[in-house]
Amino acid sequence: MRDFAEEIGKEFSGGFFHNIRKMKFIKIEAVRAIEKIRHLDPSTYSEEEKKELALLIWNLPVMTLWWRDRCVEMGADKAEFETYARELQRVVEEKLKALLAQQP
Repeated sequence: MRDFAEEIGKEFSGGFFHNIRKMKFIKIEAVRAIEKIRHLDPSTYSEEEKKELALLIWNLPVMTLWWRDRCVEMGADKAEFETYARELQRVVEEKLKALLAQQP
């Protein structure tokens, strides 16, 4: 759990989320952030860790949309940004379902 949290933290300290907060949309960083979440394997975590991971990722798509307009004002293509934002939303929703699935 700590490794994944550190990887997401890196996105805020010099990666995708850091840059969109600074009004710079960089496609390769968007892809990298999405792929980090896509490769999260819920089966490797305890039930408590799954809840913590869900709390860590659930708001990322909303944060992305908060910074969209500022990025567009600074030259980002709005349609392209929204394409990546939708993919991030889709991947996060998929992982949330897996992380929060009821176990028998």
